[in-house]
Amino acid sequence: MTGNGSGATTVLRAHGVLLGILNDAVKLRRLAVNPAAGLENLPEKSSRSHIYLNADDVHRLAAEAGEHGPLVYLLAPGKVWKIWCSPATASTFPGRSQQGDGSPGR
Repeated sequence: MTGNGSGATTVLRAHGVLLGILNDAVKLRRLAVNPAAGLENLPEKSSRSHIYLNADDVHRLAAEAGEHGPLVYLLAPGKVWKIWCSPATASTFPGRSQQGDGSPGR
């Protein structure tokens, strides 16, 4: 399957399904052995490094996002969300409450 462009995750998932089906066939004595068991040439998943933004990065991204800045804060991790809800940042975005509770301003 990897020859036709399928990724390792897709191949491993398909193999798992087939393995389960053939295991059932062995239990029901439709097959003597499971030909999908013990394969050694299955692809391995490659691990990817994750890149995380710190609070300053999130603030810069939110500023560049313009009117969508609050959405950046909404999707940011918890610590940054607490910073956005603070009164100090209330004036940064139009429509934000000056109370710092995250409620829409009037």
